[in-house]
Amino acid sequence: MKLTKRQYLLAAVVLILLAAVAVMFWPRGGETGDETVNLIKNGGFETLDGDLPANWTPGRWFGDEGVSYLELSDDAYEGEHSILVENVEENDARFEQTISVQPNAWYLISCMALVEGGQEGGVGASVSVKDT
Repeated sequence: MKLTKRQYLLAAVVLILLAAVAVMFWPRGGETGDETVNLIKNGGFETLDGDLPANWTPGRWFGDEGVSYLELSDDAYEGEHSILVENVEENDARFEQTISVQPNAWYLISCMALVEGGQEGGVGASVSVKDT
């Protein structure tokens, strides 16, 4: 099934807002006890580095011009900024951040995301963890 440009745009908005309102990791237990610590830097995208959020790197599977757009948005759930990921064609486009975690520890990941125009059981937003 071929997706329309609008469906990709809506999926992109969801991805942006997913990352936008702070992907948070909360360690549970371990040597530090029950402390709640946000390991994500600039999770609300309020600190800028030029025209992009500081501490975040745009990433995409296909880097060809016009396939995906990754940018700062002022359509925020909280605060003044969020990120927008728009895929004009199928692509794994995202904003990324590398964080350090402790072995054998539990972490809670949460965020807010808005998806517009996605299809049921198909395109939408996701939060990914790699190299675990």
